[in-house]
Amino acid sequence: MMTTSIITAMEELIAILALENNALSEARLPDALKLIPQKQAAATKLETAIATASEKDACAFTGTPLLPEHSSLLEKMITLGKRNGELLQHAIASQKRVIELLTTFPSSEMVQSYGHKGAYAHEEAKRQALFVSRA
Repeated sequence: MMTTSIITAMEELIAILALENNALSEARLPDALKLIPQKQAAATKLETAIATASEKDACAFTGTPLLPEHSSLLEKMITLGKRNGELLQHAIASQKRVIELLTTFPSSEMVQSYGHKGAYAHEEAKRQALFVSRA
């Protein structure tokens, strides 16, 4: 049986996940980061509510069918949680790519010489002058 404290905690977590997903999907990372403490607190609150209900009823969800509104609430939380994970993975990959771009030299800034074998020689030892003018 879902207690009111479980339902309230789920609704709170759902609201925060929706806000964070919206911020992440719009690439507003600072806004998403501000929601992390709230999301952690809401998740802890839900965990505590489930543990408390489980202590009272042996298990809060065993042997009791979920009401349709509770089932849809649970489904919504699961869907938002999955989407949140996907968006976070995308944000992490994007941040890694930005860091990679900022920390590597553009090829135009790398010293290159046209080598004697008809290709660019990237290593210093392989660069030999093709033409030497003594004029």
